[in-house]
Amino acid sequence: MINRFVYSLLLYLAWPLILGYFVKRMVKEPAYRLGFAQRFGLGLPRLVNQPVIHFHCASLGEAKAAVALIQTTLANLSEYQVVVTNTTPTGANEIKRVFANNVLQLMAPIDMPHITRLFAKRIQPVLSVFIEVELWPNWLASLDQLGTKILIANGRMTKKSQQSYANKSRLFAPLFKQISWVGAQSTIEATRLQSLGCQQVETTGNMKFDMPLPADLPTKTAELRAYISDKRPIFVAASVHPGEYEQVISAFTQVQSKVSNLLLVIIPRHPHRFQQVADYLQAEGIPFVRRSEQQAVLAEHQIWLADSMGEVMAFYQLADITFVGGSLVDVGGHNPLEPALLAKPILMGEYVVNCAESVAMLQENSAIVLVKQQSDIITQLLAWLDNPTQAKAVGLAAQQVVKANSGAVLSTFSRINALLSSQGL
Repeated sequence: MINRFVYSLLLYLAWPLILGYFVKRMVKEPAYRLGFAQRFGLGLPRLVNQPVIHFHCASLGEAKAAVALIQTTLANLSEYQVVVTNTTPTGANEIKRVFANNVLQLMAPIDMPHITRLFAKRIQPVLSVFIEVELWPNWLASLDQLGTKILIANGRMTKKSQQSYANKSRLFAPLFKQISWVGAQSTIEATRLQSLGCQQVETTGNMKFDMPLPADLPTKTAELRAYISDKRPIFVAASVHPGEYEQVISAFTQVQSKVSNLLLVIIPRHPHRFQQVADYLQAEGIPFVRRSEQQAVLAEHQIWLADSMGEVMAFYQLADITFVGGSLVDVGGHNPLEPALLAKPILMGEYVVNCAESVAMLQENSAIVLVKQQSDIITQLLAWLDNPTQAKAVGLAAQQVVKANSGAVLSTFSRINALLSSQGL
């Protein structure tokens, strides 16, 4: 088993490959040019005027989960500057969209000792809050050496991840001991995190149940609705992946042969897939229109390709039925609580390890339907389209699950505030 010294040595040996990886990503996905220098510790501001609270939200899902906690921090701890780091451009863009200049958004440093030390020296956070579990040995070591208190909020630990961390205990065991406090999503995950060496672990619940509705949701929804020329039932399939969108589109076309005015809104999970889905629809000869073209969705258009950012909730608001992606293929499933918050009936596949606790709660309340294959999507779509009252009841049950399980943000913020007070920070 490797320790942090060997791990760091391997990273330095792999330096040309790491640099090549990011250059390749920038060519393939121009969004990766955002904050490119920051990943290498370059161009970081020196923050000395106010004490800093730092949040790390790796990607889009973590960024959305953290919104309410960051908003609460800004509202109640105005004497601190809030810095948010992200690993992916989608996460970074979400933070910028929601908070604009109210927080300082930066790209996360590559986990090489000289880069992470530079980040710690420049930013100097008194507190670093990592959302879910995004743990980098050198980054956490650099923060710990600075005296930064390290927290995990909305902590998630699958059985597979627990085993992986346990198998690399020489590298990760010291890391878990550096963490001052963990707020876990469930008692099962709390137990797993404790088994890895976390000392102070509480079960706070899932912050995604506290996700606020976007302030511009009514305006954005009305804007989208105005593009649709006729009143028609709408099926929104969001966060879909390759191997998945093909199944959803095929199921939709078969349902549409019986419900001719049904409109499918397809939302790829990643922006670099927008063109791929457009090419697929064109090859299949399916009439569609792209959101980016800002054209009317006419009766002859079967599919609206949502090749835009920051509009998922507005599209969900339009929906009569929703499908949450990353679940028909082995990705682990994305967040079903977004459509649940809006009282929408939800379909998902069976690959839901990333949101197992939320899905289980919804299932217990008959507030979601899991499908194994394309034919199941067809069957359930037809059933709900034929009985909209039943579909609406499923959506309302989902919304009640969200309301009944809120409170994780308040619990987490209370711990952050108490820790700052106890340390005199």
